[in-house]
Amino acid sequence: MNIEYRLATTADVKGIQYVLSTTWQATYSNLKPETIEQVKAKWHSTEFLSKQIKNEKFYFPIAFDGNEVVGIATSGMREEGIVDLFRFYVLPEYQGKGIGTKLLSMVEEKYPEAKTVKAYVDVNNQQGIEYYERRGFKKIKQETEESFGEVMTEWLMEKEL
Repeated sequence: MNIEYRLATTADVKGIQYVLSTTWQATYSNLKPETIEQVKAKWHSTEFLSKQIKNEKFYFPIAFDGNEVVGIATSGMREEGIVDLFRFYVLPEYQGKGIGTKLLSMVEEKYPEAKTVKAYVDVNNQQGIEYYERRGFKKIKQETEESFGEVMTEWLMEKEL
């Protein structure tokens, strides 16, 4: 295993889609299959991902093993010094190898003036919640979000920098 890290390009979209497809099905197994398909069709589409990769307001580091994308993160910073961690996924077989930790540190280092990092984690994703807690995030409050007609309950988690 020789993991390398760099910013995503539009040439990486297929690999990013594979990571998203694989991790979304494992992470959000409580959602209806048709909801996951709608998410994939909109938020994981080539067009949507390509726009984010090209948008300077997004930071989009990825991890590779050879030619395969194995982990991704997307983030952006608000004017008030808050970093939003929009996506943060590592393929299941690569979890526990420090890849997520490296991607998270890349996000934190990208914004030296930031005061807080925020992430939303599905309440049923105990592995994800524990991961964030081990890295200094705290549960702030539960929030619900409706996506494609289905209500998801998530923890807003924050880490002070």
